[in-house]
Amino acid sequence: MQIKYISLIALALGVLFTGCFNAQKSSSSRQVASLKDRFKDDFLIGTALNAQQIEEKDPVADKLIKQQFNA
Repeated sequence: MQIKYISLIALALGVLFTGCFNAQKSSSSRQVASLKDRFKDDFLIGTALNAQQIEEKDPVADKLIKQQFNA
């Protein structure tokens, strides 16, 4: 009985680790089009900015704004 239990746990852990490994592998290799590129022929994509974003004090937000928005 104990051997069946250990085998079942080993199988479950193997499936779990295999699923986690494949999920990380597939998500990192996929490129997603930006909003401005996806809708460039339809309309402009704008955003509301706060004072720090207007003054470009947040480099992470600046990169995202330039990447995703075009209005």
